[in-house]
Amino acid sequence: MYREQGIQQQVFTRDREGVFRTNEGFDTVAKSPGLEAAFIKNSLHPYCVYKAPQELLARGEAEADRYPAAFGVFRAESGELVLGRTLYVPVDFTGQRSAFFTHQFVVPAQRAEDWFREPARLFHITGFRGSYDILEGKELPELADIEYDAEAGPGGVDELLSRTGFGRESFRQLLHAVMSSPFTRRKVYITLDGEPAQAAEDAKRLMELVYACLPYAIRRVLGFLTYSQEPEGKADIHVTFVERGSLKQPDRQLEKDMLFDMPGGRITGAELPPEDHPYFRHVWQLRHDLHRLESLLDFCEEALQGLEPGAALAPAAYGELCTLYEIEQGRDSLYAADRFGTMERIVSYLHPVEAASGKVRLQQLFERLLRKEAGDSSGRTQADYVGLVVKYSGLAGDAVQPQLARGLSYLLERAAKQHEDDQTGSVLPLLEPLQGHDALLRDVFEELYERSPALVQRIVAGRLDQTASAKGLALELGLLLSAAGGVPMRFFAEESLKKVRQLLRGDARRRTETAQSLYTAVDELSRREGARSYASLCELILLDIQLSLLEDLEPDKLTYEDIVRLDFMLASPRPELLPHLDTGMKLTLGWLSAVFRVLTLERGGEGTAAAAMEGLGPWELERVQSVLKRALEDRITAEHFPRIPYAFYHPDGDAGAGAAGRARFEFGAMLDYVSSHSRGTGVVYDFIAWSAGDERFAPPKAGIDPHYRAALSRYFEGQGSGAFRQKDVKDRLLRVPNEAFQRVFREARQQQAPAWLRLAISKRRTLLMAGVPLLLLLIVITAYGKAMMGAILQPAPELKVEKVPETSQSGTVTVRAEAADEYDPKPKIYVNDVLAGESSITKEIPLASGGNEIVVKAENKYGEFSEPFKLTVQFEAPAPLPAIPVEQPAGPSLPASTKETTQVPAGPALPGTSAGKSKTP
Repeated sequence: MYREQGIQQQVFTRDREGVFRTNEGFDTVAKSPGLEAAFIKNSLHPYCVYKAPQELLARGEAEADRYPAAFGVFRAESGELVLGRTLYVPVDFTGQRSAFFTHQFVVPAQRAEDWFREPARLFHITGFRGSYDILEGKELPELADIEYDAEAGPGGVDELLSRTGFGRESFRQLLHAVMSSPFTRRKVYITLDGEPAQAAEDAKRLMELVYACLPYAIRRVLGFLTYSQEPEGKADIHVTFVERGSLKQPDRQLEKDMLFDMPGGRITGAELPPEDHPYFRHVWQLRHDLHRLESLLDFCEEALQGLEPGAALAPAAYGELCTLYEIEQGRDSLYAADRFGTMERIVSYLHPVEAASGKVRLQQLFERLLRKEAGDSSGRTQADYVGLVVKYSGLAGDAVQPQLARGLSYLLERAAKQHEDDQTGSVLPLLEPLQGHDALLRDVFEELYERSPALVQRIVAGRLDQTASAKGLALELGLLLSAAGGVPMRFFAEESLKKVRQLLRGDARRRTETAQSLYTAVDELSRREGARSYASLCELILLDIQLSLLEDLEPDKLTYEDIVRLDFMLASPRPELLPHLDTGMKLTLGWLSAVFRVLTLERGGEGTAAAAMEGLGPWELERVQSVLKRALEDRITAEHFPRIPYAFYHPDGDAGAGAAGRARFEFGAMLDYVSSHSRGTGVVYDFIAWSAGDERFAPPKAGIDPHYRAALSRYFEGQGSGAFRQKDVKDRLLRVPNEAFQRVFREARQQQAPAWLRLAISKRRTLLMAGVPLLLLLIVITAYGKAMMGAILQPAPELKVEKVPETSQSGTVTVRAEAADEYDPKPKIYVNDVLAGESSITKEIPLASGGNEIVVKAENKYGEFSEPFKLTVQFEAPAPLPAIPVEQPAGPSLPASTKETTQVPAGPALPGTSAGKSKTP
């Protein structure tokens, strides 16, 4: 590594001493001050090596000029460019042994580009030293530049290739091998014929020719050496010229490398590029005028900016770029042969986006070819081609967007003219790539509308017609309203309404779902920023959705979900809807609104639901109740209990008229409905228990509606005849907090008692007169029967314990439990084996830090225990906080909060409903 920006030097040979050693031997004997010791030892010394040719040593050659010079170039790991030459020295300073002399220049990475761009700076350096006297000191000057012969070149190319044994095919093979070596990491070894010194000089000239044919990206990483006695795999050297005869086969160490044994006429491991490979064909044609290659190399360099490093090292990339370059130079026949492929390659090399602006030649080429394509009336436009233009629009600047839109509009118009019988079908697929590129699509429509308004209208109609869903229609409508602004709004209205009706009448089973989705999407569209210009169109569509629904709805097929989805129309009908309704539609809206009010009923809204039904005629009321029954038949749950009665509601009934008046509800049919659709699950008894707390069944004064009381009695005599034989049902009903209901349940329980017990109760006077002793016996049995049965059966009590929180923030937890036993009215309840009370307890239990287990159990008077009930509570005691003294400032007291009463204005009455005050049954 070096510290300065100047060019550094280093000299290595065998001398009395060196920079790093004080005794004689091989070492760096002089260096520039900017070179650091570690850089010299790690990056330069490994290349200060020379082995004389075996051929010369064998014959004892003494002339120094017969020994080859080894010229080498490589990039150090830290980025510097190293240029070196090593010479054979017949005798060293002692005069008794041979040595070698190496002189190397180190060019900073920031300045190396000049050497890559101008091969003469590498191959025609005139400033190499051939010797050095250490008496001059151990420091070499830092250089501003390296002297070279700028006018020199590789000489006669064909003569050089002939002398070295290369023809057209083998030279292309060599060039391909050198280009692929940095990418594949396979070394290239070459032997040339001739005397060693001449062979080394030819190697340098041949390498200069090859180097001039290489792209700049490959030059930046390529390392080469013009002479080595034998193949040596140095990391930074890709191409090595070795002594003839040194490439011996087979050699396992060379199996993966590319070998050019020119004296032996053998080339192994090196692939021959395809005959029609554009880059190698182009290079061969320009081998006599290599300066003309610079335009191609500059084109490739620009196109490869910003791409991954591997892309710039792949020979295949230069074949593609050479084709694009030739098209740029005017060979449009290459574009005509592969229009899509050409444009695709241009777009691929314009990535990444941040580098696209610097690739001016590629952008100019793309735009020129697009203009050419747009002007060719015989061409066939493909959606993929349009997609490439769209991709290019995202890479190019805003300034070219109008030009791209114009070109695309011509392509669309051309496609329409070529398919007169199906213009819309031919154009619509071409617009798919523009989906999501609203600005470009708007510009395309604007250009196209100026020349062919009818075509744009057909496109708009076709795109609307292609939508398959309500949401898709709304999205497409919003896009087209924004993009095709020149199309008259009346045309949009006709086409969009046509599609709306088609969607609503498509699948009857999903009509309300489609309507809800479409209504919501169009309503959102009307609220979009900048939607003022087409807000009236959206209102028209919303109105048409509602009118179409009211006209086409099939009441017998409406489900719960269907009604709920119509909230957009039924929750608060739009004022503009009512004037457009005929008598039949108003009736439909009225009874639909009543159904909606019931199905969306919330607690406290019973009056609203009743008011919606009171204004209905007999036919509408029957329809409402039919829809309600069908909608709720699979929803017999506690959540829907409040809604079920309205399916059996009589607005003209009056619960206050007593048993002789007409009932407000068909109670008997209601109980049968709940029972039959709860499918024997016992939900009907949950419904009956719930009804005891609803004023529609339990008026405050009477406690129970007399008609409902009669219906319950009939139910327990019929379908519910075994209800009180089920312990859970009996307990559930007898615990309702309504005495009137309890009397009904006790009567039903008595009716469901065994026959002998009912007979005894009905004949009790006769039995009493017939035999006092028997009555006394019965009294004894009655008085002590339970106790006797309890003593015999010894049943365990039943225990119910309320859940407690899994974690507690305080140090206590409240445990609530109830115990019941048919033979013991007061079972004892224990908490953690400590008696807590009888029958029912509420007890605070202190908690310890960490996990706490609380065990609750009950015991009857016979000593039988219930199953223990275990509760687990986690309590982490908070860390004590230090007391912080706070001085409370004196001040005025806060005023007491006041209550505010908000009056809610009454909304407009729904069609078909009573405007008067609703009644609560």
